[in-house]
Amino acid sequence: MRSLPNLIDKYPDESLEGFLCRFALVNHREVKDLELGYLRSDASEENINKYLASISILTGQDISKDFLFPFKWYLKGLTLPEWKNHYYTRFCPNCIKEKTYHRTIWSLSHHTSCIKHLIYLIENCYYCHKKIKIEDVTKGRCGTCHCLLKHTPVVDVNNEKEYVTEDGGFKEIGCLYLRHSLNETEQIYLTRWLSYYLVDRTKLFNLNLNSTEKQRLAKGYYHEIVLQRRFLSLAHDLLSAWPSKLVLFLRIHFNGSYDKVKEFMFKFVYSMPYENIKKLLWKVHERERGYKDIRFEHQYYDHNFLLIEDLLEINNIPEEILHRIIKKNKLEFIKHPRNNLNIINSECIPLIQNQVRNYSGKINFISVGAVAKRWNVSIKTAKLICEMFEVPSRSILESVCFKLSELEVLDQKATQYIAVQDLLDKSIWSKDTLIEYLSRRNIEIVFRSRINRWEYLYLREDAMNAFNVLSNNKSDYLTRREVINQLGKELFKAGQLDVYYSSGGKTDAPHFLKFDVNHVISMFEKHENIKEVFKIRNKEIFMRNMIKK
Repeated sequence: MRSLPNLIDKYPDESLEGFLCRFALVNHREVKDLELGYLRSDASEENINKYLASISILTGQDISKDFLFPFKWYLKGLTLPEWKNHYYTRFCPNCIKEKTYHRTIWSLSHHTSCIKHLIYLIENCYYCHKKIKIEDVTKGRCGTCHCLLKHTPVVDVNNEKEYVTEDGGFKEIGCLYLRHSLNETEQIYLTRWLSYYLVDRTKLFNLNLNSTEKQRLAKGYYHEIVLQRRFLSLAHDLLSAWPSKLVLFLRIHFNGSYDKVKEFMFKFVYSMPYENIKKLLWKVHERERGYKDIRFEHQYYDHNFLLIEDLLEINNIPEEILHRIIKKNKLEFIKHPRNNLNIINSECIPLIQNQVRNYSGKINFISVGAVAKRWNVSIKTAKLICEMFEVPSRSILESVCFKLSELEVLDQKATQYIAVQDLLDKSIWSKDTLIEYLSRRNIEIVFRSRINRWEYLYLREDAMNAFNVLSNNKSDYLTRREVINQLGKELFKAGQLDVYYSSGGKTDAPHFLKFDVNHVISMFEKHENIKEVFKIRNKEIFMRNMIKK
């Protein structure tokens, strides 16, 4: 393959696709005539290198992987819908007036305005309303009606808080905990998921979205760009003090309804499609105990401070080391007014991180959080396993820490055990419901805590086999009202149905398995006697309990 006669330089902020369109144009060709092929979503490293090498030879420029945008963004799900198939893009008419080429960031779904001219980006031709492609931007004309894109009317952005920096990058989430725990891409995922949830699960914007619009909004895109910017700006702002700012906002929106706030927060966390983010939010969800104690003044602490236990986990710092650094530098930490846990100001964190990197001392004890991470279990499970095997412990920075040498011996054994806390983020049902369910399934409790008699350990294999049978689909269940409507009160009492309580929402809304309800109906149809149904159900429950014993 030889280079073509008319060579051009690539602009620093130009997309690779836009550069190829412009290169083909100056050589009086279409991009397809360059015979470069295209990159598949699952392209191997070798195929990517070959593709870039072909472009380098053809264009006479050294094209490295640093130029492979927005393809890399596409792989992360950050580009506009149909970008890969049709190369749809947004554009700024004022930028095209200055120089006609395609800017990389115009392909990002969360980019809604031009950071230079402070106007909304355009997605459709103003005259024929067809979607604009990268090739159209390169030519400066709509590919359908051939009107000049630089003459497109523009709209100035308003003064809403922006979630993009002056150089076009995604602005870090304000909350110290989320900012330190999530990378830039994960922060984008979280922001757009919250924006989708606010639109779909509240009446803030009163939009009636179809299934395609919902799917696209969940991935950070909405066809009305002014509204999309508003969604994302609101979500980004509400994440700046997690979780207090969102909870307080929801209280106002739901007119002070604690149950609605609790239900929204549970479902938002539970339905999070990104596993790492879900684990992070679930940890806070469990710590907040229903979000009932959140006050307005807590936003200051949730924004500017980090819990000591989170600082340790995020930076993988053993308590012993942090204790020595705090003592050496005379750093101060205070109590969070909501949960009375130790917190430290953001200004201290760079110093701590720097000294941790240069630390070379020996570690004898690690926190229960580090133990949980080591064994890939919940903190509660880690505590129970350590209690069962009587691992020596001591208190460091007001946290229970366990002897590392003893833990190393237990690494293999620890994988055999599980507590219901390890199942909660995978289930729609409450902790008590899961405990009762495992009991009905005759799953043996292998250890009962001496500190809290209501905390148990099970053999992992047995508990997981039983748990995997339990349906998490609400359509498999009926509410109390629905069951009574089918059975009547007397037959409902006689049926003695197993009860399932949800982890989120109202705790006084029990659910009952449809299969069990149909079983009671079948018995009544056969015997036509409520007392007989009561006797049979008594016998079934008795036999189940006998098997348990």
